[in-house]
Amino acid sequence: MKNFFNKISIPNWLTILRMVLILPLIIIFGIAISNVGYITGENFNYFFMKKTSYIHLWLGMLLIFVIAMITDFLDGYIARKYKSTTSFGKLFDPLADKIIITSSLIFFAILGILRYELVVLFVIRDLIVDGSRIIMAKNNLDIKASIWGKIKTFSQTIGIIVIFLSFYIYLNVIYADHPVNPLKIQENLFIINQVIFSIILLISIISGAQYMWKIRKFLKLK
Repeated sequence: MKNFFNKISIPNWLTILRMVLILPLIIIFGIAISNVGYITGENFNYFFMKKTSYIHLWLGMLLIFVIAMITDFLDGYIARKYKSTTSFGKLFDPLADKIIITSSLIFFAILGILRYELVVLFVIRDLIVDGSRIIMAKNNLDIKASIWGKIKTFSQTIGIIVIFLSFYIYLNVIYADHPVNPLKIQENLFIINQVIFSIILLISIISGAQYMWKIRKFLKLK
């Protein structure tokens, strides 16, 4: 058992930590969806959660997501600096990223924060890239992320953090003592989020096209 732990590098442990964080994040997503009435203005919920607790729930989601993505940055940095890249990291590092980011986008779509069409396009892009990476691996091509892929992941991370933070602030504002128009704030946030993630989608498509370009000679029509 000791030899097993010695063989696992720090970047791999950070990847494992990120994968462990997926479960509590998804559980909190489910609780937040069940109490969505606090966002829509309806006063129903299945967990009988107080408004203050629901606000703290969004802060919890923000913190878990930020910690998870910090581990993503650290494991990549350490692996490159100390040349400790492993097969485990190559496989599970991008997988953990995709699960966390995609589940967050689906969560936003369910709550009406993002349009379903945008999220579906992100998922389709990822499926195409995953297929391309499999073809690249079979043909001994370098499957590490390109600069556009890194920009895509970084922009998605920032975009998701912006949504978590903006809705945490939004919930604090609408449940404060001074009167506000929650519908107007919702409309403005919705428009801003669609614009931000439309730009991120464009970046994602560009990075995905690079993978397709790399495997073009292996895509032979029969």
